[in-house]
Amino acid sequence: MKICIIDKNLNENMAKKLENLGFFLIKTRKLEGINGPLSTHPDIQLCKVSEDTLVVEPSVFDYYEKNLSKYGIIIKSGFSKVRDPYPKDAAYNCAINKDYAFHNFEITDEILKENLSKNKIHLKQGYSKCNILLTKSGLITSDMGIYKKTPSRKLLISKGHVELEGYDYGFIGGASGCFDKVYFLGDVTLHPDFEQIRDFLAEENTEFEILGRDKLHDYGSLIFIGKEEER
Repeated sequence: MKICIIDKNLNENMAKKLENLGFFLIKTRKLEGINGPLSTHPDIQLCKVSEDTLVVEPSVFDYYEKNLSKYGIIIKSGFSKVRDPYPKDAAYNCAINKDYAFHNFEITDEILKENLSKNKIHLKQGYSKCNILLTKSGLITSDMGIYKKTPSRKLLISKGHVELEGYDYGFIGGASGCFDKVYFLGDVTLHPDFEQIRDFLAEENTEFEILGRDKLHDYGSLIFIGKEEER
């Protein structure tokens, strides 16, 4: 089964498109310790540490355990309770691919940290998952600090051009997710660096799917679980 964890407030048309593409959707629950849109963002309340294991914020452990354990997914409760302000809301916002884990490890949840077997790349940016789109063989980010510290293939794009209510702008990682292809939450062709993004993905033979007609929107990433994943 192909599972995708989405923000409970994800645009209905984009959610329907994911369902039509064969994904079984699990919607997030609101975290009571946070105000605003981040309270329902997947990458704020959980982190996928391996293909079958999630570490989740303790207040939503029962919810994810009930909805995902029956599919063979291991759910582990983290220690940190997420709450305002930053960086207390970023304890689970770690970006992980087959080789590296990217985060500010001074703020990473201790249980999450214990479950990381990847090489750790320490960043100043606590919103690491938000700021990073992990592709099949590299990453795309608008954060210069992340770009400089990344040892793998990478692309630096312009800041902004991603919508997020209550903030000046959101981030590319929060407006996307990678599974068999890259799925964009909005129309990536409207981004000023679209040609570079398109060419970067083409170099690794990665296709992309545009899920919305409007500007890219940060919904806290798409968290995919399933056998087709290639990251």
